[in-house]
Amino acid sequence: MYFLKNYCDKKTNANGELIGCTAGYSIKNTSHAIMFQGHSDETIGHECLHGLGLPHSFYSKAKFTFKAMQTDNVMDYSHRIQDPVETRKDADGNIITRTPIDRFTLWQWQWQIVNDRVKNAFNQ
Repeated sequence: MYFLKNYCDKKTNANGELIGCTAGYSIKNTSHAIMFQGHSDETIGHECLHGLGLPHSFYSKAKFTFKAMQTDNVMDYSHRIQDPVETRKDADGNIITRTPIDRFTLWQWQWQIVNDRVKNAFNQ
């Protein structure tokens, strides 16, 4: 894992509220991740779990798929006030924001994937 002093590209709405940024990056099933200045503890966990093979909780080809930004799962983007995948606007063209949800859970099937990956790493 690499921690960089670079700040992420922060995106704000018309009121100056933070609506998103890339605070970390990793590719699924890899042994490395990059964290940018301003990342949260949840971001570290999120990126490490990608490295251990977990997709986002809303990924359509995952074992189970949930609606994006609706869960407290670490692999969701529910901590953001604006959907990073699909920008929604109201009738006046204003970007719709939402109340963020703290991310702190994993589900049993996610633990099974991670545990299998860790066991395999130690057996090599």
